[in-house]
Amino acid sequence: MKKIAILVLFVTVFELLAASLKEGVEAFEANRFVEAQRIFLALEKEEDNPDVEFYLGLLYFTGNAGEKNLEEAGNRFERAARARDPKVKTEKFTGISRKYDRALYWFTKVAESGHVKAQFYLGVIYAAGRDVDVDYRKSAYWFEKAALQGDELSQLNIGIYYLEGQGVRKDGEKGVSWLEKAAKQGNLKAQNYLGYLYAEGTSIPQNYEKARAWYLKAADRNYSVAQYNLALMYCLAKGSERDLEKCAFWTKKAYENGLKKQASALWDKFELWKYLPTEGAFSAR
Repeated sequence: MKKIAILVLFVTVFELLAASLKEGVEAFEANRFVEAQRIFLALEKEEDNPDVEFYLGLLYFTGNAGEKNLEEAGNRFERAARARDPKVKTEKFTGISRKYDRALYWFTKVAESGHVKAQFYLGVIYAAGRDVDVDYRKSAYWFEKAALQGDELSQLNIGIYYLEGQGVRKDGEKGVSWLEKAAKQGNLKAQNYLGYLYAEGTSIPQNYEKARAWYLKAADRNYSVAQYNLALMYCLAKGSERDLEKCAFWTKKAYENGLKKQASALWDKFELWKYLPTEGAFSAR
């Protein structure tokens, strides 16, 4: 009985730690960086976890939590890399950029070990030019690595890169394929983008039925841009007869979800209050 009690306690503690790690990642991805750092520092005291070390390294590398410290970033990235691959090669760095070069080296080693979020954030950093020269080829390389592991945002980004020829050879078929993978995971931007591509016949044959279907997936989850695009299709009779009741419905939804200026213009242009008489007119002003 005592062994069972100890096992239950261990599992409970493990679950609490796992939940806290999840909360830290959620805070990080919601740009609540100070909160994320607090959670990760507390977790670091409890256990050795390469994910905790990686996120702490990223916070110190970018300074998003208020403290930019390349020495600490390098230390955290090195711990994460060595935890994932104890045989990882060590390099010596000299010169005035030693701390930066070391931090980026170990950041890259974490990504090379297959850490999907390290791959994604390297893609972001090279695209944005955060402490590095903008390099879309490297950005595309890392986004595709993460996309192959199923990372939704990386699939969206590499899809756009292939559609626009950014950092890769332009390839509409590959671009659409990656967007579809992200969209099937529920990515709203990918769903809306696919709706646009099908509506305009860009990179793929024009298909209004598929355009409406993709717009609707995002619109049903209150993505205002998709709601507005869906309203436009009904107002402009794209792929079907004009339906101003549906146009009014989705225009109102887009307005309520923040797309006020565009929705107000559409509302006024087609006098959509006539088709939702109980709602009255609205304005972005």
